[in-house]
Amino acid sequence: MARDIDKQAQGTSNREWGALAENIAADYLIKQGYTIRERNFRMRHIEIDLIAEKDNEIVFVEVKARSSDYVDALYAVDKQKQNKMLSGADMYLRALPVLYWYRFDIITITGTKEDYKLEHYPDAFISPLRTRVHPRPSRPSNRRKTKESDEPWEEPKPKKPEKPEN
Repeated sequence: MARDIDKQAQGTSNREWGALAENIAADYLIKQGYTIRERNFRMRHIEIDLIAEKDNEIVFVEVKARSSDYVDALYAVDKQKQNKMLSGADMYLRALPVLYWYRFDIITITGTKEDYKLEHYPDAFISPLRTRVHPRPSRPSNRRKTKESDEPWEEPKPKKPEKPEN
């Protein structure tokens, strides 16, 4: 039973360290000129620690904190976590009214709140779509209405081949 209490205390301590690490990472990004758009963005079963923006590029950031460098925090962002971040990013970007460049970064923080080492890995992994601008469905455009009139826009009809004269 004492062992269960120790595990609960350690879990609380880990969550506190993780929350503090996210704040440290956000402060770091702000000092680097980023704007924090979201903290702990959640949708369904997906969470993205930080969503930042700099130079019209959206940056999805996973923050990993470790109390020692015994296990590199970078390796904790496995394929499953990357896929969840990709899904969350897709949902987030589709809700925006304009297109953005985007990327996925990882920030690792190792140590204690008094003495830590922060490492930033920009473009840590690439979306399987291999595109840098978010693909989105067509927005309302001249396919529905022309700008000059209220008449519906129609596809041009192919011209019929001319008959050669004999």
